[in-house]
Amino acid sequence: MTMRDPSSTDTDFMAFANLHDVFLNATVCRSNMLKAPIVEDVEAFLASDRGRLERVWVMFLYVLIEAWRSRAMRATKSYMVARAPDFVQNIDRLIAEGEKNGNIERMRSIRDYMCHRDRRRYWDAGRVDVAGQLIYHEAICQGFSEAFLEVVKHSSTP
Repeated sequence: MTMRDPSSTDTDFMAFANLHDVFLNATVCRSNMLKAPIVEDVEAFLASDRGRLERVWVMFLYVLIEAWRSRAMRATKSYMVARAPDFVQNIDRLIAEGEKNGNIERMRSIRDYMCHRDRRRYWDAGRVDVAGQLIYHEAICQGFSEAFLEVVKHSSTP
């Protein structure tokens, strides 16, 4: 499937594709997480495939949020706003909500735990910060999903 918008430059589209690729990494992890069995014991859950995949999913969601908020993605956000303004506003609202209630900080902690083992211990807060956050993580994932779909819908050639 080609997602090229004839009215945009290749640079606009490729920057969008770059951001979308991070989202796809997250959704692959989420899909595999959902296939893994749920383990009820908390300590065993954290060592289970499901627990590990949930941390990887959240790690990629945080990388997506980091990219979203970066200076380098300003033009990409403008590209998306021109095609899906309400959806972009929803993403920004979800991120602001997560900043207020500490969810974004917990996501950063998970990303740091997963990617910086040289600075983290096994029972680091980043290992357990996924607990109780599934609804928020699903909302962020869904918000980006809807925005990307809307942009593609308004960018595809007939």
